[in-house]
Amino acid sequence: MHGNEFEQALACHRRGDLQQAQQCYERLLALQPGHAEALNFLGILLQQRGQSTQAEQMLRRALRSAPGYAAAYTNLGNVLVVQKRFEEAIAAYRQALRCHADEVDAALNLAALLRGLGRLPEALEACRQASAGRPVDAAIQLRLGTLLAELGEVDEALSVLRMAWQARPADADLARQIGTLLHGIGRDEEARMILGNTVFQLGDDPAALRLLQHWLRLLPDDPIAQHRIAAWFGETTSAPPRASDAYVTYLFDRYAEGFDAHLL
Repeated sequence: MHGNEFEQALACHRRGDLQQAQQCYERLLALQPGHAEALNFLGILLQQRGQSTQAEQMLRRALRSAPGYAAAYTNLGNVLVVQKRFEEAIAAYRQALRCHADEVDAALNLAALLRGLGRLPEALEACRQASAGRPVDAAIQLRLGTLLAELGEVDEALSVLRMAWQARPADADLARQIGTLLHGIGRDEEARMILGNTVFQLGDDPAALRLLQHWLRLLPDDPIAQHRIAAWFGETTSAPPRASDAYVTYLFDRYAEGFDAHLL
């Protein structure tokens, strides 16, 4: 019976019916005051409703009932961040990771908090832990690559970001970061390849236009980017009916390097 009550509470919570979910959690806790999962999710719900003090109380009750409950430590850390009790939040996230080394959300939130506090080496360590837990998560690899770049580890940052981009070539955020890093170290041809490939993959998605605009901020005289943005606005601006001379020359020069091979 208690299991059914908890499942009903979760179902209400997931569909956004917070009032009904809270009533279900509270009914269950009246019968079973030490139900750690109900306490944890009620804590999340109370934080969603802006009741941070009560949320903290519920999460601490959950941890008294289940001292090794990693997710509850993570949620407690989140509540403490809202309360601007940053050192306590750091301690909560680290305790979550001691309870369960693969508690990726704790590692990610710890990395974000430490980065915000300017503690980049510690943030990098936490982000590496998150990356180890979800090695194919492009968003985590983007965070890891960004932190590495901020710490001056550009080669490793590019390695991490390229690996993620190869799995998700239409990811504009990855392409933007890789292009920016490559441009910063003078590797504009590689930057152009990454940016151009992703713009092509995105097609008419608005993210393609935003990436094109970033490309032009990096390389304002780039004939490829100029041609593509002209083509994008072709129906609403005076875009040329054919490619610009610079664009044609660029393509010819690129092709001519391997011209003999193509004729064989």
